[in-house]
Amino acid sequence: MVRIVSQHPVVRFTRDVGRVLAFGDFLATDCVTRGVDAAPVWRGVALRNYSVGAWRRLWSWLVEHVEGMITTEELADRFAEQLPPQTVDEFLSSLPATQSTTGAPLPAELCLRGADTPLPLNELRVLAVGARRVDELSGRVRDAFLGQRGIELGPEWVGRRLEEARSAPLRDTARRLVHDMVARSQRIALAKARRRPDGSLWLPTRLHERSGLLYRTSQEGRGDVGLRLDQLGTVLATCGVLHRCKQRWSVTARGEELVA
Repeated sequence: MVRIVSQHPVVRFTRDVGRVLAFGDFLATDCVTRGVDAAPVWRGVALRNYSVGAWRRLWSWLVEHVEGMITTEELADRFAEQLPPQTVDEFLSSLPATQSTTGAPLPAELCLRGADTPLPLNELRVLAVGARRVDELSGRVRDAFLGQRGIELGPEWVGRRLEEARSAPLRDTARRLVHDMVARSQRIALAKARRRPDGSLWLPTRLHERSGLLYRTSQEGRGDVGLRLDQLGTVLATCGVLHRCKQRWSVTARGEELVA
């Protein structure tokens, strides 16, 4: 982090340092960071966090659109209505470039989230970009990006789903994803259920199912999972390694000695 701050304008750690960790050539070409064993791991984690955030945003959107009591099929239709009438293959072909000529990750996820299109379409595109990166990343970056292999909703899982459905309508594929998410939510809630002293069952979920109908008890958050970069930056500042001046972070003399 100290080296990134010394070479880039950093106002917010999570936003500015996070982008350098995820995208571009800096980690691999800088004389300091290319020798840091943790650097490729950070890159993989930072890239995976976009996919994790996409699922959180999609789930939050779905829960928000459960009004009263509705079926999963009705919820799936509401999701599909936000998507264009195209095939999965056409959808994948419309994604932005994800890799530079040097092999470095391009900030496709940032471009997509800055687009003026419905949230479901934006975040589905982010998931598809993550699935594409499975074949583009290598080594420790790829290992950190994939994490635990073979899990539901992971980048490899998304990639298989999209590949199998290339000729199918995007909206139909999206409907199946909604069914997958709802079913997964119910499984997780049941696995974490607890019996209250009065004998009733407590389920740790905001979306409930009763007799085939869904209803919500509150909204879901849609913020990204934190990488704790702000906390790390604060620790470094407390130790006298970083200093904030005129809305920007800089490296102190002590910090420069660490990366010399």
